[in-house]
Amino acid sequence: MFRTMTIIAATTVLTALASAGGARGINGLPIVEGNADVAYGDLDLNRPQDAAIMLGRIEKAARRACGIMPERDRFYSSNPEFVDKQFRLCTRQAVRDAVTHLGAPHVSRAYAKKNGGPDTSVARH
Repeated sequence: MFRTMTIIAATTVLTALASAGGARGINGLPIVEGNADVAYGDLDLNRPQDAAIMLGRIEKAARRACGIMPERDRFYSSNPEFVDKQFRLCTRQAVRDAVTHLGAPHVSRAYAKKNGGPDTSVARH
């Protein structure tokens, strides 16, 4: 079976440094946005091993969607820390959103384990 999902990355840039050009978000600040597809028809997301593979694919797609090479950003030479931070925030948010949207418990567990967070894939009583 052929299955794909699209990773959508969007983050509002929160500094005046990047306020020139690009799409505009809240208060006229630019938005970094992109997307990348993830195929997973070859995976059984009920298997922890395949869930880990899917998480890796999601992470790779998030990096593509957020601009895989932050050092090529037009603002990198003047403020590399800012550009790197925005790239990390964008990829983190894109991965989290994709895992949530996918709704596969084993992928959610793999994500939680990798990121040191609680396992939110199963309701706790």
